[in-house]
Amino acid sequence: MRKIFCLSLVFLLAFVACNVDKQIEENVKKLKSTEVKERTRAAGKLMQLGAQAEGAVPALRETLQDPDWQVRNAVVYAIFRIGGEEANAALKEVLPVYIRALRSENPATRLFAIEGIGYFGPVGLKAVPEVLSVMETSGKLYDQLKTENPELAKYHYWISNQAKYTLQKLKGFTEKR
Repeated sequence: MRKIFCLSLVFLLAFVACNVDKQIEENVKKLKSTEVKERTRAAGKLMQLGAQAEGAVPALRETLQDPDWQVRNAVVYAIFRIGGEEANAALKEVLPVYIRALRSENPATRLFAIEGIGYFGPVGLKAVPEVLSVMETSGKLYDQLKTENPELAKYHYWISNQAKYTLQKLKGFTEKR
């Protein structure tokens, strides 16, 4: 009876491993989809697999060049959750792009960049001075614009609040050291 149980367990583990490999392969293909939602979902599914999806890091790294911020942020979070040396190298490589985006004239770009930096984990700590600066600037701009341009003021309010949230997330990594 014990032999049957052990054999069953071996077959089950082999099936699960094959299923994970299949999920990784399918989602790596979906990273090249023309649909933003499908690329974002694929990154999210790889993120859920965590370290098991380490083989997907090269494809995720390529996807860091995606034209859509939502996809790039999902990819950054997936890479962070997968972890490992290659993942950390990819995050270190792309962080300067996010830091430059904090200086964009487009407030939506700054908002997505602030959000994304929160997904970098400990690598994102290098961006703290820039995040603090953006938070302060956006807070001041919100106060100035809330009566004369409420639509633009909203973006600065969101940026300032997202910066506070991002700083809280990054603070957790300084406490774990």
